[in-house]
Amino acid sequence: KLHNNRGVAYDFLSEYSSSLKHYFAGLAIQEKLDDPKTKADILGNIGLIYMNQKVNDKALYYHGEALKIRESMDDRRGISASLNNLAIVYTREGKTDKAIEYYKAGSVREYLTLRGVSADRIQTVSYGKERPSELCSAESCYAMNRRGVTVLSNLSF
Repeated sequence: KLHNNRGVAYDFLSEYSSSLKHYFAGLAIQEKLDDPKTKADILGNIGLIYMNQKVNDKALYYHGEALKIRESMDDRRGISASLNNLAIVYTREGKTDKAIEYYKAGSVREYLTLRGVSADRIQTVSYGKERPSELCSAESCYAMNRRGVTVLSNLSF
């Protein structure tokens, strides 16, 4: 955690290259220690550095990796943070449809998990462009197609 804390300090000082150096050193250590929470935090922090530098492809990658770990741990706050960060990057790229999907996914996931649904049962799938619900070219149709479908697994009746 020492490298992660140093990375945070350098990030605060806007010394991003030093920050990344410490985050990557901490990540290498976490690979050996098998501490998924800290690993996800470091991956998220690396994503934030790349967000600050506007290196969107790397920001998306690291936030996505953090999200996978947080989902496997059922880390509700971490999942929400990762989804929000992914949405911010897509917003900056001008991909508002994709950004809205992540914002909505975070909201639905949070609502369901707060009501006792295990996060590992929740999957959000985007069907906006692949399966449009409205087949016209007006903005109102595009708005209807900006949606994520939430799927719950292992349902028993």
